[in-house]
Amino acid sequence: MILSRNGKVVLATLAVLALAVTAYSAGKAWPPAQKVMRAERFELVAADGQVRGAMWVQPDGTPRAVLYDEHGRELWAAPAQTEAATQGASAPIVNGWRRVASWSGTGPKNTEKFFVRAPWKIVWDTRPHPQFGNMNFIIHIHGDKGMPYLAANVIGADQGETIQHESGTYYLKISGSQPYTITVYEKVGAK
Repeated sequence: MILSRNGKVVLATLAVLALAVTAYSAGKAWPPAQKVMRAERFELVAADGQVRGAMWVQPDGTPRAVLYDEHGRELWAAPAQTEAATQGASAPIVNGWRRVASWSGTGPKNTEKFFVRAPWKIVWDTRPHPQFGNMNFIIHIHGDKGMPYLAANVIGADQGETIQHESGTYYLKISGSQPYTITVYEKVGAK
């Protein structure tokens, strides 16, 4: 693995390594040399379709590479995780759910992208604005696989959760001006 001076991973090296391992383990010849291979995200997938590794560039421009065990737990990552992005492997497990990311605030926001395994859920809580009272609070889930999904749309004090059934990379678009807390959890041991 080659690391640059500021700690960013050279993604091309890991991509070539992943291709070599895949080709070797499948007993196939190395594909013809290509000058450039490009994608927004690379995933290393086991024979059963389970994602065991991924590489992508985070919204702040930092490259990220992660390897997962058979239960979806993070085995290795570079660079190290940031608290808001994905806390998965280091977060405690409560009633079979592990916290992936959490946000709180009072205004509109697009969260950082996060990778999560299915099933996963969003748990949210909102209260009236201290100065302006009841206002609208909306959460949209945006992913790589199509249209946004409405997870919450309430006015005033409310709380709830919604369970999702597709693994992937997502971000949340939060609209409204009420104070809120939102936490994303993934089910531990789910396949």
